Amino acid sequence: RQGLIYRSEGLNGNASGEDGARKPGRKRLTEDTARWGREWLGIRTDLDLRTPREIEFMTESPLGPTVRWINISSSDYGGMFGKRGKEQFAKCFRVFLDEGNYPIDFHCIAGADRTGSLACILNALLGVEEEELWRDWEVTGFLFDNTSFHHEKRFDRLMKGFEKYPGGTANARIEAYVKDCGFTDADIAAFRRIMLED
Repeated sequence: RQGLIYRSEGLNGNASGEDGARKPGRKRLTEDTARWGREWLGIRTDLDLRTPREIEFMTESPLGPTVRWINISSSDYGGMFGKRGKEQFAKCFRVFLDEGNYPIDFHCIAGADRTGSLACILNALLGVEEEELWRDWEVTGFLFDNTSFHHEKRFDRLMKGFEKYPGGTANARIEAYVKDCGFTDADIAAFRRIMLED
């Protein structure tokens, strides 16, 4: 189904500056753009994956006070597999299990690493095949104008982390990871019911 989940970069900039001289993140949305997100896209939930330092001074979504703003400081790539990373993923996935949260926009600051790792898991649960998972992440690289954004340091670590889980496909291994984070077949089926057409 279309129009239920959006992936973006941060809707405002990160807070910046040294301790004692910190400043709020700069605006990235005009009021017209924010209204478009609320009214035309119908976004009800802004899932912000940034750290507390990045979102310092924020009290609501840049889309406006009627949009539910949820901040879950998330891990990415290899960090998804430690205790903290799995706990953070579980908090994020619970957002997607609540139909009242849709439509959802999720993001970190660039919409690349933390956002890309979560997008990979969500897409895999919905049946997107491994090659397309790689392609989806690859497109993210066009955001950058240098060669430091490459598989070896990033997406390879995510996919290798899933290899310790059972399953003959990336999708099966990712589903096993989600279960290891405390979810059941019924939870995964509920997400698919929300997102997939009959």
